[in-house]
Amino acid sequence: MNNYNNPSRSNTFEFEINGFKSLSIQLEEIPLTGIAIGDALMENAPYNLQVPDNRVDLDALSVTFEVSEGFDEWVDICEWIYLCTITNDAHIKYATNAVMVIQDNNYLPVMTVEYIGVQPMALGQIVYSTTNDNVVEMKSNFTFRYDTIKVTHMKSNRVIEFHNIMR
Repeated sequence: MNNYNNPSRSNTFEFEINGFKSLSIQLEEIPLTGIAIGDALMENAPYNLQVPDNRVDLDALSVTFEVSEGFDEWVDICEWIYLCTITNDAHIKYATNAVMVIQDNNYLPVMTVEYIGVQPMALGQIVYSTTNDNVVEMKSNFTFRYDTIKVTHMKSNRVIEFHNIMR
């Protein structure tokens, strides 16, 4: 007898960026962050070797969201990007936090992923077309970086925290 239960599904999550409730409601897709050990270059004649070093690189995240008829979430992100360009340190002043809660099949938390020091990087294009007569949901992408990620696994109560190292 097969007693297999799929332990994870890709549609049982909640995500919120502090101060951007409308974006959280409209969110359709977000990846779980990628984590990679960086490379150290070892000079060795006649060629160079790349070997793992002791630094971790954290992937920037790109989320997909449905654009509302009022464009509220798009305008909010656009303004956030603008505010981060006013002075050389504005991106630090306007950094915020975000959290993703990954849930099981019963919608109970399995893991939380906290993104600390979230800063906007890019807001995707919205495409208009005169060739489509059907109602089409408009979508956009928003890409952000973060300084720290804190992963909490509920079942084992393990906490793993990575700090992005600026190069």
